[in-house]
Amino acid sequence: MKEDEGCTGNIGTDGEDFVSVDSVTIKTNRKIPVVNIQDLSSRSKAVNTISKEAKPLPSLIIWNLEESKDNDPARRHAYDLQLVESVVRNVLPEEVSGVHITKVIRLGKWVGGETQPRRILKLVHGSFDERDILLKNAPKTRGSNIRIRPD
Repeated sequence: MKEDEGCTGNIGTDGEDFVSVDSVTIKTNRKIPVVNIQDLSSRSKAVNTISKEAKPLPSLIIWNLEESKDNDPARRHAYDLQLVESVVRNVLPEEVSGVHITKVIRLGKWVGGETQPRRILKLVHGSFDERDILLKNAPKTRGSNIRIRPD
């Protein structure tokens, strides 16, 4: 450790360095690297090349939908599509002909068997307007155990 003007250095009993600067004692456990000007400019260039933030998806979460007990993932997915279609048909108002759903995803790990908890479904829509239509009409599911919320 170097000693500069106005600084005194001591080594503690457990090997830690103590630096006293104008009656302030600072405990240091590591060496501080020396950074030159080139390092700072290269870091600022790296910061400028960071990609944009991810855009939010127009998605919904639906839970308490029964899940297929089939071992085949394709059959389980087809069953989920049928359930989502029936829920959406019941929730949509009559003046709306339909909505475009781009993805239906069961979140969580499939355990299988009779002990499988009901995993939630994530629906990704084509637009935020379609998602909002379903959200506005989500209270129609209050008579059932199915719940819809934004993601």
